[in-house]
Amino acid sequence: MDVAIRTRALQWISAIVVLLIAGEMWTRFASDSIFFPQPSEVIEASWDRYIVGSGISEDVLPSLWRFTRGWWLAVAFGIAVGLLLGLVPMAKAFVNPLIQFGRAIPPPLVLGAFLILFGTDDAPKVFLIAFGSVWPVLFNTMAAAASVHPAAVDTARAFGKSRSTIITKVTLPSIAPQIVAGMKVSLSIGLILMVLTEFVGARDGLGFALIRAQRSFALVDMWASLLVLAILGLMMNVVLILVERRALAWHRGQKGQLGV
Repeated sequence: MDVAIRTRALQWISAIVVLLIAGEMWTRFASDSIFFPQPSEVIEASWDRYIVGSGISEDVLPSLWRFTRGWWLAVAFGIAVGLLLGLVPMAKAFVNPLIQFGRAIPPPLVLGAFLILFGTDDAPKVFLIAFGSVWPVLFNTMAAAASVHPAAVDTARAFGKSRSTIITKVTLPSIAPQIVAGMKVSLSIGLILMVLTEFVGARDGLGFALIRAQRSFALVDMWASLLVLAILGLMMNVVLILVERRALAWHRGQKGQLGV
């Protein structure tokens, strides 16, 4: 494992341990609020529910399945449309008002419309995750594609490369860092929307477990669901960072050669 990754992991673990110890001391000796249970109780409830119990199959996997479909739909659509609009100025001029209008709509507000259009199963949840997550990928891709240096494209054309080859071999590698940056932002948005969509019309998932515990005043279970959500988000972010480091190693090498 890379030394930088090990160092960062150690820093994260140390910070979490310190935070847990401080929270345990505060809830034991300085606070008697029922809304803030002891971290040890939350960890125990998380273990009983999600390790020993059926929480993985009932809560985590359904949420992950919805998130995965919605987020990858957003990534695929955002890259494809972003490339088109970035490379074809006429298309951008025609479509830009529409996508600016769509980006301005808060995604939770269209959940009701999606429920009417797609029913109460997974479809409206998946499409809402995609709708809210697509914008960072789309706009990053569009801006990056429009700013590719013309000399790189002209050189490829001079060697007789086709348009599809130029896009796959020149444009996409050049804008890959910006696409990944958009994916990182959309990942957080997708996780938030994953939880929000499960507040309404869901029968499983982490959001459903969270709102059920909240409404029944099972506060320890509520915090346990939040803890699992935090761990899930952290793991997804780490996986994306590791994939980025491996896939874009050439980009870091170029930056190092340039002294950046």
